Amino acid sequence: INTIIAYSAGSIGFITSVPQLIQIIKTKTVRDLNPYFFILHSMSDILYIIYGVLANDLLLSYSLSLPAFCNICIFILWIKYKDND
Repeated sequence: INTIIAYSAGSIGFITSVPQLIQIIKTKTVRDLNPYFFILHSMSDILYIIYGVLANDLLLSYSLSLPAFCNICIFILWIKYKDND
């Protein structure tokens, strides 16, 4: 059950960022996007991943890898498209 909960949480975290990522890719604009949210969210995910590795809880690290990757992609796209507005 722990495995199911961990992967479900990671999947939901990933799914919540996907619409924003798709919207940025389609419109190539980030005018209404707050980059600080994605910086903080990515930092939180990365710290949890590091904690999971240090605590030998690889399930935690794996489950947060996709949300962290998605948020980092959004931040990179923000850098790329911030002047398109």
